Amino acid sequence: MNLDNFLDGTSSAAGMPSAAGMPSATRTSSAVGASSAAGTSSGAGTSTAASHIQQTTKQQTIERYGTAKRISNETKKKIDGGLLDLFIDSYQPFSLVEERAFKKFARWIPGYQLPSRKTISIVMLSALSKTKSEMKMILGPECNHSICLTTDLWTSRSNESYIAVTAHYMTDDFELKTVLLDCCNFYDSHTSENIEKMLKNIVAEWGFTDKIIFAVADNAANVQKAIHNIGWKQFGCYGHTLNLIVQDSRRFNQF
Repeated sequence: MNLDNFLDGTSSAAGMPSAAGMPSATRTSSAVGASSAAGTSSGAGTSTAASHIQQTTKQQTIERYGTAKRISNETKKKIDGGLLDLFIDSYQPFSLVEERAFKKFARWIPGYQLPSRKTISIVMLSALSKTKSEMKMILGPECNHSICLTTDLWTSRSNESYIAVTAHYMTDDFELKTVLLDCCNFYDSHTSENIEKMLKNIVAEWGFTDKIIFAVADNAANVQKAIHNIGWKQFGCYGHTLNLIVQDSRRFNQF
């Protein structure tokens, strides 16, 4: 028995058409189809694995992108300056750099390492000292004449008290300029004596003691007394006065 007869007999015994009984074209087509099916299954698995590896590699590249690329010191200074503006202009706390979402955002800045809260506080204090020194050098020759002040005290929602003092002056070219002398915590009670002491210290630090002609503040009795005790003229704040008028008129209309 030759091989064709053996295959024919076996296939017939199983009740299936034999390969020998099939036309040559049919046998070839079936073989190709089986091979193609096997190849498709294998190719799909390979394609899926390759896609997974590519996606994983891409994700790892994104995660490392913020630290893999180096940036120049000049670029880092600019980014640091922008970060400081975020705390100064938007009054954000230094703890912002410790928040998970902000750290995630900062990773998208190529090559930038987010500074710690402690580093920011040190840099901020150094920047404040440098800015004050530079402003004193500018104000020295510019403030040859009289200066007026605006000041205010307030308490935050967290029950922290603050005082702000701003200087206003005219240059020799008749240009009006404004400089924030200080904005700091006011830890003592809001007595006229404590307010007077604070105002004197802030003005003396800038060398403006003999140049102040008057100060604008709210109509609180303790603030008015502090300014008068120093010897300055005091003008009530227009906005504060208008607010008091509106409040009084609303109370009057309720009767």
